[in-house]
Amino acid sequence: MVDRTLEHSLCLVQESSNLLLADRFCIAHEAGHLIHRDHQLGTAMLFAFPLIDTTVNKLEQASVLFIKKRTVPGILSAVAPVYIFLYLNRNYWRFMEKRADLFEDNPEIIQGGIDFFKFIKRTQEIQTERDISHSHSPKRTQFLLWLQKKYKKFTDVHPPLEKRIAYLEKHLDQRLAEIKQKGKQEAQS
Repeated sequence: MVDRTLEHSLCLVQESSNLLLADRFCIAHEAGHLIHRDHQLGTAMLFAFPLIDTTVNKLEQASVLFIKKRTVPGILSAVAPVYIFLYLNRNYWRFMEKRADLFEDNPEIIQGGIDFFKFIKRTQEIQTERDISHSHSPKRTQFLLWLQKKYKKFTDVHPPLEKRIAYLEKHLDQRLAEIKQKGKQEAQS
């Protein structure tokens, strides 16, 4: 019992230090947004979207005039601009999120970000398993969760957690290699 309590306490200490680094990572992430002026683009998009929406409505009206029947090409010509805009918008926001993630250069804080995203991923996996196991209809719940995941993949402006973890690990490796190289150069001089 004592060993288990000690182990639990050590885990709590480890988690709290990881959370402090995760907090510092989150602050650096938000500072990255400010430095890159991402908020200005977001404000511009709020004003641009109604203009694009109006343009799409005009295209839809034109397609109805030229194509009397509701054919697949007619529907696609009316709907495609919206989906193209949403796709480009989502990808640009993901680019800004990645740029903000990579803003920090301190290896400890980068590791805090990696641990933070791994914690979120693990929590989501546990929640998914719990949702399925406590469901009256596990197959239906699995399907709905799959559908939700696909929808989120298309609409979420944040990169998927797997990608965030992967590019942060690569960034951490690069930073550690740079620090090691810098140490060698200082030792030689």
